[in-house]
Amino acid sequence: MITPSFHTRRGAFLSGALACTMLVSVAGISADAFAEPSGTLRFGIDSPLNDWEILNKPGEAYLALLFEGLVDVAADGATLLPKLAESWEQTEMALTFKLRSDVVFHDGTPFNAEAARINLERTRGSKSQYAAMFERVSGIKAPSDHELVLELSGPAPTLLHNLASRGAWFMSPATLGDEKFKTEPAGTGPWTFNTAESQFGTKIVVDAFDDYYDRDNVGPARVEMLTINDPNTLSNALITGQVDVAQLPGDLAKAVEFQQLEVASAPSMLMHVLMLDRNETFADENVRKAICTAIDVQPWIDAALAGYGKGATQRLSAGMPGHNPGLTGYTQNIEEAKSYLAAAGDPKISFTLPTYPRGQQFAQLMRSQLGQIGIEVNIELLSAGQYFTYYQSNRYPMQINTSAAESYGAYDYYKFRFGPGGVGNPFGVAVPELDALVEETLAISDAAKQEKGWQNVVKYIEDKALDCGFFEQNTVWAYNPKKVENFVPTVMKPTVFRYAEVRIVE
Repeated sequence: MITPSFHTRRGAFLSGALACTMLVSVAGISADAFAEPSGTLRFGIDSPLNDWEILNKPGEAYLALLFEGLVDVAADGATLLPKLAESWEQTEMALTFKLRSDVVFHDGTPFNAEAARINLERTRGSKSQYAAMFERVSGIKAPSDHELVLELSGPAPTLLHNLASRGAWFMSPATLGDEKFKTEPAGTGPWTFNTAESQFGTKIVVDAFDDYYDRDNVGPARVEMLTINDPNTLSNALITGQVDVAQLPGDLAKAVEFQQLEVASAPSMLMHVLMLDRNETFADENVRKAICTAIDVQPWIDAALAGYGKGATQRLSAGMPGHNPGLTGYTQNIEEAKSYLAAAGDPKISFTLPTYPRGQQFAQLMRSQLGQIGIEVNIELLSAGQYFTYYQSNRYPMQINTSAAESYGAYDYYKFRFGPGGVGNPFGVAVPELDALVEETLAISDAAKQEKGWQNVVKYIEDKALDCGFFEQNTVWAYNPKKVENFVPTVMKPTVFRYAEVRIVE
């Protein structure tokens, strides 16, 4: 089992109040160069690709083959690396990038600052969750072919890290106007879309890009993504050699270890119990504390995840800005939970909890645990598509989920989940004291003192029971070591592993 530890290089999270410069050698990104891309990587995955829109929620496992951004995230999920930008400098007023000069899109269009500006403006003006990353960006300028400037209206402590997300990946401007990119994509990534051999919904084929600027660091010459919806069928496809790598549920991954296959896993999501309707259903602080002390996620980790996960004390992992090592989180204590409800006046609480097939077992666990303190939970089973359509809406008072948009530190966590207009705050719940605490923290110029401020923000969230029930959920892959070497996942990147670093055994 490969489980990368989670390390954070503090420089990856730059305070907007602290002027700083990052200069990193592009030649130093990869440790071992390949002589030439070779062999075919066959990856079995349970979800299909609908189209190549980078702003749609699903599909990152496919999109990562073709598209790149200014910066990238290392395998630890936190350290930032240069990608299409060679270097960058951030001050309170601007984030300036020096771009590579040897990059072209798959359709032959040169990559330059204007192409980057057009793409970022598209995301900035979209209604997607990625538009929020530009909250502190007042303008995007391209003063020369290889210089891009994001003008800032104030501190933007997590902007740089957000620019590593797929919302800031680039498509050829020539494909944007009529949304040609949906079926004929052109990125700058290591592989190009093989239209003739692909079929949306069942099989996507990509081939190594001849003009890729970093071709020496690309392992597979060809990648075939095969959609196999049923987990047992997917497991059998791996065992029989139809695919070389498969993303599997934990119990099936454990089973294939006996078939001389390897298993790799990495924390990919930090889930939590989202008490979204804090205006009515969960308005009382004592009700929220009752729920937080009534639940225990460990039985679900043990059963449904086959142990591929662990409980957590807070939303932010160690090393992230705002992670508060002094917090212990809530632990299950039914009698204490009942006392919180008594303090709230023993209200009659009943609500509907939506779930989808993969989450059904956890929803049942929630119903059982909250039932012990007299809270009635009605489970509504939806398809995965329905669930994620209604996710982050005000249709249900509680959900069990998470979002990558809140993963880069306390500021993003607040902005997405609790801030006015936050996408993850669908009931529009106001928390004035928390708003003030965040503004005070943003105004601090000293980096160490600002970090202490973010820790206080996270402590406030715990003290008021605004959030709880945290646990890491791993993504698990199994692969054939006779076909695939150097399999490396990235922490907090569900479904995606580091394709370019894979070496095909021939």
